[in-house]
Amino acid sequence: MRRVWLSVPIARRDAVTVCVPLDGMDTVFVEAGHDAPDGDHFATHADAPGVSLRSLLLALAPARSDAITRHLDALAAIDNRIDLEAALRALAAWIEHGVALHRARDDGWRRSQARALGGWLPEMVHLLDEATLRVDADPPAELMVDHEGGGTRASTDDEHWDAWKVREVEEILGTEGALRRLIGDGFEFRPGQRDMAEAVSKVLERQEHLMVEAGTGIGKSLAYLVPALLHGARTGERVVVSTYTRTLQSQLVDHDLPLLESLGYPGGARLLLGRNNYLCRRQLRRASQTRVDSAEQALALFALARWGRESREGRREELVDHPWFEPYWRVFFESVEPCSPHICHRDPVCFVVRARRRAREAPVVIVNHALLMMDLRSGQSLVGPSRVLIVDEAHQLNDVATRALSHWIAPERLEVYRNLSGDRPTPGAMREVFGHVVSASGGAGEVEEAARTTDRALERFLDGFLTWFTALAELARDRLGGEVARPGAHRIHDPDEAFGTLRERRDALRETAKDLERALALLLTLGSEHEEHGASVAEEREGLATLLEFHREFAAQVDFCQRVDDEDWVYWLEWGGNVGLRALVAAPLTVESPLASLWNDHYRSVVMTSATLAVESEFLPFAEKTGIKLYTSLMYLKSVTMVRYLNNLPGVPSIPQEFLKSMMQAPVKQEAGMQVAADFLKELEQLGDGTVLLALGWRQRLPDFLDMIER
Repeated sequence: MRRVWLSVPIARRDAVTVCVPLDGMDTVFVEAGHDAPDGDHFATHADAPGVSLRSLLLALAPARSDAITRHLDALAAIDNRIDLEAALRALAAWIEHGVALHRARDDGWRRSQARALGGWLPEMVHLLDEATLRVDADPPAELMVDHEGGGTRASTDDEHWDAWKVREVEEILGTEGALRRLIGDGFEFRPGQRDMAEAVSKVLERQEHLMVEAGTGIGKSLAYLVPALLHGARTGERVVVSTYTRTLQSQLVDHDLPLLESLGYPGGARLLLGRNNYLCRRQLRRASQTRVDSAEQALALFALARWGRESREGRREELVDHPWFEPYWRVFFESVEPCSPHICHRDPVCFVVRARRRAREAPVVIVNHALLMMDLRSGQSLVGPSRVLIVDEAHQLNDVATRALSHWIAPERLEVYRNLSGDRPTPGAMREVFGHVVSASGGAGEVEEAARTTDRALERFLDGFLTWFTALAELARDRLGGEVARPGAHRIHDPDEAFGTLRERRDALRETAKDLERALALLLTLGSEHEEHGASVAEEREGLATLLEFHREFAAQVDFCQRVDDEDWVYWLEWGGNVGLRALVAAPLTVESPLASLWNDHYRSVVMTSATLAVESEFLPFAEKTGIKLYTSLMYLKSVTMVRYLNNLPGVPSIPQEFLKSMMQAPVKQEAGMQVAADFLKELEQLGDGTVLLALGWRQRLPDFLDMIER
């Protein structure tokens, strides 16, 4: 039996290498010019043959690349035999633990990994499946740490919840509040933060809506989290927080929410990311079936497969610092929505399905604007029902909504059909979902015939779409002439000019689309009938229904984009220069009406905040773009940053805080807003002589305002 060694030279004494065996036997110290002991060596030498110690560790723990790098740097700095031997024995214990996890996997998975590694890395196969491992040491603590990302845990203790429910905003964020006691001398009281939190608290209690412009430094994340979490605890309502940037999401999950937990919040929260942030098991399964062309590829695929088995979240950011995976991001993470996880990989569960299930169970969910739009369009099926929505970085919402509501017709969309129908287990076999329906129905003849008809109809539609799109690309290339190498968007005004010569292909595509729709509907009906007779086809029927729904929507979008007959939409060809036509696109000129409908259908209270919402002190432009004005009866203005700035200008008298508080909590309606401004001028008049420059957003009402001042 070959022995396995960890071999590391002593720092500043390269003539001596410490070799620690993994079978518990004695350490060997190898002097310069002497041969190393027989066996497989995982070494840190730059010229060492086989798999390096670094590669071994990165393969066994792909999500801990930073910790591994730090640990190896520490090993390289040890300058004496005793300490280096002890450190290597501890590392050997950690490797033994990792190998034990591998050997605990099912035999089929282990055999598949051995086949992938065997031709390139026989020493890895020997270590994982055959070597004797017996190490009497404790593994390094920093390598054993395994944090579960994606959120914080909720408490089930009723006493904790009861204690949180009775707290108030002032008690937490006030001058002598809990936050001050927690932070100590580093605490800075922010009046604007407390005032914004009180405003949020009021609108949530009244089931109203709020728009807040708060500049940098206000602390608006705590200003909306504290009242929202208090309200959620008291009412049992879930809270959804949507942001634009990943940076703000990280701040909320890694800093703000843990801070509130330290202050007594027991609820926990989940971060839900878009599909492309999670490992796709189907993509990984496909990759494992491809030919391996190098030892590096074999090791990377092994590490990915191992991580896919061990990770709780399957999130891409767990591997973002790993040195091997950059070429594989697109292959393993870039999948399309929607898909049918129950047909692509039933066990272990899909990471996306697991993340969305946990999000639906959480009292607080953090998402980005794109996922929020997807959730609203799907009737809150992704995030789960909620009546309270906080939109931070809300100034980006309009652009995200426009992209979400646009139609993007491109060959990449065909991947959805393949995801929903599954792969072909063998050449010539039906796609998985159709085969599952036949199997679940007991091989009924009419079901099998309908499934084969549907399978053929799907292939004809996919081929027909590619034929039509290729012809459209050639037509566009001819018309671009000398501009063909320049990427850009080319507007479509006349459908006859853009699509006239493609009429026959368009009509043929419509017919194949109708054939596929009829075939899917028939197969779905037959599957339902067999379920009534005792066959368990619920999952297969769900997959068919999703496929039929997507096909109807996509076929309608293809047809809509070719008509170019809606004045409220803009149409163009997205040209990629030398790569050719990327997509046929249609986008709405405004998203006001659809957004208003989405807000109104799902949420009782919507709080929108950003450092830049108003235009020249007017919220109306933003309200119009996002559909707010169609249903919001009350909006609050928080010019906290400007007030704070004015109160610190040399020579400017301090404005009484009591008045400022009442002014900033006044509703921004024209009548009430003008009265607030008039009262403000009256207050300034009492402060002394001077000139006031007043900027208003109500130009058409200026005469009325001047009359109000005189009165």
